[in-house]
Order: sequence, then structure tokens, then C-alpha cells
Amino acid sequence: MSVKKYMSGVHSSVGAIENRATKPNTALMRTPSKVEQYAAEFRRRLESKERTGTAGDYLAAPLLDCDLGHIPSVPLISWIFFNQFRPMMEALYFTQIRGTAEGFLFFQRRHSDGRCQYAVYGLIPFDDEIEQIKHAVVAMFKANGHSSLPLFQSLPTSIFHFDNWQSTDAPPVLRSEFSRTLLKCAAASLWPVSMASVCDHLRRYPDPWQRILTENANRKSGEDNLNQSIDTFNEVQYNEWFGLVTDPTHIEEERTIFRTDWQEAQMRIQEEQRVIVH
Repeated sequence: MSVKKYMSGVHSSVGAIENRATKPNTALMRTPSKVEQYAAEFRRRLESKERTGTAGDYLAAPLLDCDLGHIPSVPLISWIFFNQFRPMMEALYFTQIRGTAEGFLFFQRRHSDGRCQYAVYGLIPFDDEIEQIKHAVVAMFKANGHSSLPLFQSLPTSIFHFDNWQSTDAPPVLRSEFSRTLLKCAAASLWPVSMASVCDHLRRYPDPWQRILTENANRKSGEDNLNQSIDTFNEVQYNEWFGLVTDPTHIEEERTIFRTDWQEAQMRIQEEQRVIVH
């Protein structure tokens, strides 16, 4: 389905919504579900955009705090930030809207203290082909999500894609080489001035907490400044970094620590809620 044809459908859908609003129906009206309300709102956002004829036409300012609940979603790609504060895991899903030929690009951010953030970034036509979804994801990564909720503040420390996702859950759709190309969109604008040190620490410290302690110590002592080599995007260093943050042993270590922290936080929250109830 072409962007032009899809956006024409969006225009028709918005027009139909407006007509229904001005022409009351005497028949029994069913209250729209949350998902239907999200879709209607996102169509309005798309309709108000200037059209470019590209996959970016499927994206708009994200719809925040829109948890889709237990609707089945296909994980596309996920990543972890291990930093000096607390670990954070983010994931991008495709969630097909029941009874339609379209779906959401649905984003989830999990903090290790138990907090979650949700957002819908796009409404994508879906005809059993992945290409439209892939094009929209590329446009989303090039824009770093949206200024109201960026995907990246810095480069992630672990990246999960189809070929390294060691999970019993439904596997993501995006494979290694596509994910490598996709992350370049973020790396080009978030390139650290000490990438040589970043890669060195990823190799030398399998324990993420030890790596963070070392990075903090080096930052305070100014040692990282001595290790600077290239402060703009470099293909060779990028490929080295991507290999390190997608290594199965490395990502499993970070994911295990994150899951442990997350489960402990969830148990603590549940206990606090029981205390409040009683």
C-alpha cells in the first residue's frame, strides 16, 4: 500500500468521524474501546501533518501514557541503557489493531525501579508484509522518536534483535544487519567523543556495574580525555561497538540484572499497595 493511498484513507476516516459527530445515530452506539480511541486520535494527528509521500507520513507526535494492555504485540527491537543511575529497558512493538489492516508502532520504556512509560509513535498500514513497518521504523529512528519523548539520550549498552534474542517470547522481526543499519541513525547524532574507551570497557568488564564504576572513575580523573581518538561517527568503530552490544553473552548478563531489579521492584510495589489497602 502506497503512502499516498494510505493517507487518502486516513483523510476519509477522519471525515467519517466528523460526519458521525454531526449526524447523530439513533441506533444503539457502542462505546469505542481504548485502542479505537487511540487510533482515531492518531488519525487526526496524521491528518494535520504536512504530507511528504514518505514513511514519515505514518508518524506523528506520540500519544503518551497509552498502555495497550494485553493486546498481542510483535516485538521488533529492544535495548538496555546501563548507566550510573538505574538500568532502563526500552522496546518497540508492532501491534495490529483488531478488525483493521493497520497497526501501531508501540513503544515501552521500563525503569528498573518498576515504573513504565508507554507511547504510540505511528499508525502503519499492514498487509502481511514487513516492508512498510521497516520503512516507518527507519523514519522513527532517524528522528530519534520525537522531541516530546526521544528514544535515545545516549547510545544503548545492549541491543536485542531477531538473531540474538534468547527468549521464549515471540521473536522480534528485525534481523541483525537491518538492526545494524537502523542503529546508525541514532549513532550518527549521539556519537561519544570517547568511543574507543566505550568499546574497551565493554570488552574488559563483563559485569555492567563494574563497568559503570570504572567509567565514572575515569570520567572524574580525566582519563577518558586521554583515550579520545575520533569524535565523529566512524564506520569501523561503529561496527566494533555494535558487535559488542549485541553479543549474546553480554546482553544476557545485562538482561538478567535488569530482570532481577525489575522483579524486586514489582514485589516492593505490590507490598506497598497491600499496606495501603489494609
